[in-house]
Amino acid sequence: MVGDALIAGEAKIPLAALGEAEILDAEETRAWRTHKADPRAFMLLRAYIPTALRVKVTDPEDPTPYLYLSTREPERLAEALRTTKSA
Repeated sequence: MVGDALIAGEAKIPLAALGEAEILDAEETRAWRTHKADPRAFMLLRAYIPTALRVKVTDPEDPTPYLYLSTREPERLAEALRTTKSA
């Protein structure tokens, strides 16, 4: 995160446009990158990382329903998002 935005790969998303973050375990990570995936979602996908974070996009002007972010530490990223948004 930089300032009031989340930077994920080439995307820069304002924190105000992000909603709830869901921590995905290994099973849910596989599901959300395969049969549960929405083709409109932003996917920062690393298949070799067993866990991920799914963050809802709340901006009504943005057709992206959620961000899927591969991360080895989804709890830490979710907490950082919560802390930064509440500050």
